[in-house]
Amino acid sequence: MKILILRHLIHLYLLDLIPSKIRKILIVSKLNKHLKWVVKEIPFYEKLKFNKISLESFPIINKSIWIDHYNELNNLNLHYKDLYAEAKKQEISRDFNGLYRGYTIGLSSGTSGKPGIILVSKNERAIWVATVLKNIIGLKFKKRKVAFFLRSNSTLYESVKSKLLEFSYFDLSLPLEQLKLQLLECKPDIIVAPSTVLNKILENHDSVSLNNLEQIIAVAEVFDDLTKNTLKNQFPQVQLSEVYQATEGLLAYTCRLGNMHFNSNQIHAEFEDLPLANDRETLPKDVLRKQLIITDFTRKAQPLIRYRMGDIVQIRINICPCGNTNTWIHKIEGRQEDCLQFNNRVGNLIYLFPDSVRQWIIQSSQNVIDFYVTQLDNKTVQIQLNIMESEFEMVKQFIQHKFDDFNLVNGLESITLIFENSEIYHPLNSKNSRVINKTRNGI
Repeated sequence: MKILILRHLIHLYLLDLIPSKIRKILIVSKLNKHLKWVVKEIPFYEKLKFNKISLESFPIINKSIWIDHYNELNNLNLHYKDLYAEAKKQEISRDFNGLYRGYTIGLSSGTSGKPGIILVSKNERAIWVATVLKNIIGLKFKKRKVAFFLRSNSTLYESVKSKLLEFSYFDLSLPLEQLKLQLLECKPDIIVAPSTVLNKILENHDSVSLNNLEQIIAVAEVFDDLTKNTLKNQFPQVQLSEVYQATEGLLAYTCRLGNMHFNSNQIHAEFEDLPLANDRETLPKDVLRKQLIITDFTRKAQPLIRYRMGDIVQIRINICPCGNTNTWIHKIEGRQEDCLQFNNRVGNLIYLFPDSVRQWIIQSSQNVIDFYVTQLDNKTVQIQLNIMESEFEMVKQFIQHKFDDFNLVNGLESITLIFENSEIYHPLNSKNSRVINKTRNGI
């Protein structure tokens, strides 16, 4: 395994030495080679008739197609129900050290329908570790401790262990206070956790109690502005990084300037327009809002070709000042089905993006501790806040005014807002979104 990781590390460093135009040619060649392998080896694509093997000739698939045809979308004779049963057994036993027929397996958080399956080969684990070491954690010739908080562990994450990296898994099914005590005992250099979990586990801690801390990395859920600003104030000397990783792979990570870029050495991203009746929001001039389709040209255990994720992303059309020419992500807004949606007076569906709602609440006061927004039906939105009682009325009026403006511009009847002010409970061991549409009709 160590030799594999070293080989992929050297490959990544050599790619950096190659001029960007030549590097892009090499990546396109690698993508085309992978597509030819897929057509030849994967039953789902074998039966399709291709006049020409090009990315555009492949059908776009989604999660439903992927799960329904799972046994045809791998060449290992593996079925979704068998992998699901094995991964579920690991989660119940909390023993994540085993492999299934030599492969790492796991479950996604399953925020939209059935959970996705994570299936990773030994070589793919090595690629992942090399990417993490070079582009996320960074290589340093000193021993560092990594505190890793997630709903479930796996041999994939454990593969990052080495003589220079001591890896400690913190199980999010354990009580919060127990996790906080374990964190202080660990004294980590690096903390890795979902954004909403970071808020909880680092509450009341500072750079004195965690004096070794160099880096905080958000995974599974990237930072929202509220969490990011809180952590910046709490740990001003600590590097904040983000990893955009899902069942679909390691999609993006932050550069040295803190801006997020697609992992173009492994992922080809396509950007689709959103089929919306309205998009009246003013975005920065160099920012586009798109839905994401990804192709991973390094994975063979579980190929993903033109997979529509259901995520809304804002991308910048300019090149990042860091010099990285890979697509620069301005924001990851979340799942399409979490757009709030309403019928206007003439019956058209009008969509309100999660990021707009989040911004309204953050702009309402600097003292918002936490919030949770839930659309209950076509005319009702519940807004749970955690804020000082003295500011509650002012914040309510600010948010109400924003919704009233939205109604007026889009020809909507009045939307009923139900406000609550109390401490908000986010389960640590499940993926959390601050904005949820419980009508779940999607886009």
